[in-house]
Amino acid sequence: MPHDRRRRFGGPDLKGVTGKRPVAWLERVIVEPDKLAADKDPIRLGLMKQYGGEMPNLGISRKDAKKIIAYLQNVSRARLLRVPPRPPVRHRNPWRPW
Repeated sequence: MPHDRRRRFGGPDLKGVTGKRPVAWLERVIVEPDKLAADKDPIRLGLMKQYGGEMPNLGISRKDAKKIIAYLQNVSRARLLRVPPRPPVRHRNPWRPW
């Protein structure tokens, strides 16, 4: 598991990350983590030192990075409000009325 809050490996726990880091920085670390490290970003270098590795560039687009960040913001907001997760939607099979 790349981001595990129970153990210190892979990367930092993403719980609450949108409240700790600016959105522009999060977008950049998702889209181009290699360039962020090459630019000697102090936060990025600190994380690399702490977790003993570098996040690979996965080829994620800026559009998809924004979706990931929006998801993380929604998860953080739901935890703050203690909103229970929605149950899965079950589609009724018209051929089985029971």
